[in-house]
Amino acid sequence: QRLEALEVPFSSTRKAMATVHQLPRGGVFEGVQLEESATHIAIVKGAPDVLLPRLTGAFSFDGGGAAGESDAPKLRLVNAFDAEDKAWFSAENGALADRAMRVLCICARPLSAEERRLQGMR
Repeated sequence: QRLEALEVPFSSTRKAMATVHQLPRGGVFEGVQLEESATHIAIVKGAPDVLLPRLTGAFSFDGGGAAGESDAPKLRLVNAFDAEDKAWFSAENGALADRAMRVLCICARPLSAEERRLQGMR
């Protein structure tokens, strides 16, 4: 469920937008199993030059669960998104821009109830 009160609409100044979604019990979002402590997820979409400097990690998908577990793929943070990763992404973005292609960066961050409380979200 998207929480409209926490939505940040796109603006040309900010070059990004954000939505926050409440997760159903069990922490599955769009078929992806998030960490157990996640109660919400923030999704940010915007220009790579704005979002790239703020990225701190990358997600990877694990396969579905073992017998008797959820079949949803599990999303996990696998490593830091370091300067080398950012340089690669910037080069790829530049190559696409040279071909008049537009690139958007999509970021997701699971939020626990405690993180929401500390950030003043309801």
